[in-house]
Amino acid sequence: MSAISHVVIYLTRPLSAAGVPATSVATAQAILHATLSAQPSASGILTLAPLAAPPTPLLAAAIGAAIQWPVWYHALAGDAEELTVVYGPGFVKARIGAGPLFDVWSEETQGSVVRISRQPQAPALSLAFRRRPIVLPTLFATPYDDNDSSSDDDDSDAASDASSSPTVYSLSPDSPKGKPFALPAVAGVRPLPAVPKTVPVARALPVFTPEPALKPATKSAGNTTTAYLYKGGVTRVMTGGVMLGPRAPAKPRATRIRA
Repeated sequence: MSAISHVVIYLTRPLSAAGVPATSVATAQAILHATLSAQPSASGILTLAPLAAPPTPLLAAAIGAAIQWPVWYHALAGDAEELTVVYGPGFVKARIGAGPLFDVWSEETQGSVVRISRQPQAPALSLAFRRRPIVLPTLFATPYDDNDSSSDDDDSDAASDASSSPTVYSLSPDSPKGKPFALPAVAGVRPLPAVPKTVPVARALPVFTPEPALKPATKSAGNTTTAYLYKGGVTRVMTGGVMLGPRAPAKPRATRIRA
């Protein structure tokens, strides 16, 4: 990160604590970085005051981000009458009011910290990652159905274990990079049986047929007697039979008188 980037961070970091929206802070950072990078020299001095117009880079950033300059200056220096920022290749310094000049960023200080804290860890981490093997997981066969027999499950599990051999990649310095070696597979493995597809059979529903309605019982015509009225009496006739009537009166017998 260059000195200009550290100047932008130092001048815009207090704006968030002062209640300036994050979008305005991002806009001010972009404008300030662009204007400072357009300067012909990589070194410069920025003198800021609360009642005076700021330098051109800061004025453009304040107008573009809609931030009032007194609010911006108060977030940076508080009630101090002046703020001076000096920057160049490898350093950024600042002075608030009549105080001493202090380091905001120094390439030499940051470089020494990096060499002490990061260099001992990098070789150890890289060596650990190179020597750690990468083992691919083995895929196991899943059971076909709840109704399958236990013998089929045992055969399928044995076939899956024998057919799938894990491949191990080694990244150690002694072995060439990217060259895998596989464990020997067991010969004569039976293929997995096909998964049976069961088709549900619909149960036949009973068919109900309506029974014929019973006809009402009728009396036999042979038992029916019909009565007919005629002059002199009543005649009763049975169906399919003989006409019946009153018994005819017996004729009186003639008596013979013997002489």
